[in-house]
Amino acid sequence: MQDGHRAEAGRFVGFGVSWLLTMLLFAWGGLALDRRIGTTPALLILGILVGFAGGFCALYLRAVAEPADKRPGKGKTLRRSREES
Repeated sequence: MQDGHRAEAGRFVGFGVSWLLTMLLFAWGGLALDRRIGTTPALLILGILVGFAGGFCALYLRAVAEPADKRPGKGKTLRRSREES
């Protein structure tokens, strides 16, 4: 395996691990609150959903939004001027 492929694979594995850890953390928090309050399984389910959404947002920001900021020509519009049309 080439070093570039390894780095790319490691990057995507990191995305998956961070998403999984976010979901597990929120699920654990929901379970702990359920046990304390006695609302089983409402807060566990809410924790899983919030963890899923939070993990997805983090994944989107790291995988899509940040690389888009690093592309050349950032800030330039794709509109043509009136003279070109």
